[in-house]
Amino acid sequence: MKLAAILLVTFLVATGCAAQPSENSDMAADEMATAGEYAGARYSNVVASLGAPESEEDFVMVWGELEFRIELRNFFDRDDIEAGKVILRESTWSLDGPQNLTVWFQQEGDMWAGVHSRLWEDGDLF
Repeated sequence: MKLAAILLVTFLVATGCAAQPSENSDMAADEMATAGEYAGARYSNVVASLGAPESEEDFVMVWGELEFRIELRNFFDRDDIEAGKVILRESTWSLDGPQNLTVWFQQEGDMWAGVHSRLWEDGDLF
């Protein structure tokens, strides 16, 4: 599974192909996790696919986020972050073995849409 994920990421980087956000949940959860692609996914669809998250936190993003959340700065304007306008939901699921999936969602109207995701393993240091 890990080799397939590494090969997929290597292929995407090598070809310059960027995954496009999607609002549907037709892709199987393990395929989405392998591709690392939850951008645009509706919170309700992800929960329907993976079940209730093991942990969840809604928070106002700040510019000095810890390393685990540092990549989120790439998705928002610094002025909006510093003004406290970026409100996110961080949801984490335990997948196979020691593997975990964290997805960050931003509220858009009456729904939460995926912004970024990270696969990580128990014991990883951030």
